[in-house]
Amino acid sequence: FEGIQNLEFQPDKKITAMISSEKEKVTLTHVVDPVAARGNVEMWLLELEKSMVDSTKFQCFEAFRDYQTKPRIQWLQDWPGQAILCVDQIVWTDEGATAIRTGGPQGLSDYHLKLDEQMDAVVNLVRGDIPKLVRKTLEAAIVIDVHNRDVVHQLADLGIASDQDFDWLVQMRYYIEEDSASNQQDIWVRITNSHLSYNYEYLGNSARLVI
Repeated sequence: FEGIQNLEFQPDKKITAMISSEKEKVTLTHVVDPVAARGNVEMWLLELEKSMVDSTKFQCFEAFRDYQTKPRIQWLQDWPGQAILCVDQIVWTDEGATAIRTGGPQGLSDYHLKLDEQMDAVVNLVRGDIPKLVRKTLEAAIVIDVHNRDVVHQLADLGIASDQDFDWLVQMRYYIEEDSASNQQDIWVRITNSHLSYNYEYLGNSARLVI
C-alpha cells in the first residue's frame, strides 16, 4: 500500500496502527494479528487491507460528524489529512449546491465571500507556529480550497441558477449516500454521469499540486 510506510507493532506482534511516510499515524479500528496467520503472509495482508479500508472510512465519517461541532479552523488541526480533504469536499459540495438552489448567482457570490474568509483564516494559521503534520494538512487543503473558491466565483459569473446545470455537474463532487448493496452510508464521488465509491485506500498526508 503506497500510503503506508510503516506499521505499529505491539510487543505481542499485533498491528495496531498504520504510519505514512510523513509520520502520520492512524489507529486501526481492527487489530491485525500476523501470528494467527501461521506464516501465511497473504492472509494477514488481506486482513490488514480490510482494516485499512475500515479505519480510513471510520476516520472520514467521524471527521464529518466532528465538523459540525466546532470551528473549522480547529477542526482542520484535529484529524488525519486524508479525512480533512475528503470531508472538506463533502461540505463544499453540499454548501455549493445549497447556494445555487437557494440564491442562484447571488447565492454563489455570497458563498464565495464565505470561502474567502475561510481561506484567510487558514493562511493566518499557516503563518503561525503549528506542528509539521498540521502544516502539511493545511498546505494540501489550501490547494483544494483555492480551486473550490475559484470554481464558485466562475459559476457565479456564469449565472448558474440550477444544481443540474452542466457547469456544476462537471465539478468533482463528494456525497454521503446510502450504498444499495450494503444499505450503509458511503462516500461517493460524482463527475457528470460518473458515480464512483471513494474506496478508502489510505493515502497518508501527502502534498497536492492539483485537485
